[in-house]
Amino acid sequence: MKIRISILCGLFIILLFISRYFYNVVNAPIYTLEQNVKEVIINGTEYSISKVTINGNIYYSDISADPANFTYGKLIGQTQYGERIYEVKNDKSKVMITSFMSPQFIYTKDKSY
Repeated sequence: MKIRISILCGLFIILLFISRYFYNVVNAPIYTLEQNVKEVIINGTEYSISKVTINGNIYYSDISADPANFTYGKLIGQTQYGERIYEVKNDKSKVMITSFMSPQFIYTKDKSY
């Protein structure tokens, strides 16, 4: 009987964490992602730059940043397309934008090209 109660308590705790995560995702603030706001040429290759404005701060896509070198931080919002926006752990000047079945992109605060 004690084992069943322990299993039920464990399942309840797991469901509580899962529901809290989905609540945070659904109720995250929505920020506008503007695509193709600039075009830059680096070493003969043309890149399209996007931007997102979060609480008055403008972040531009950082084409030189490798997303594998960064770690997800706290969820801070989502775009109008449903992509999630995370803080980058240990770097307040960057955010990471990602979605299901899509690569991550790093955006840097006020990075001018």
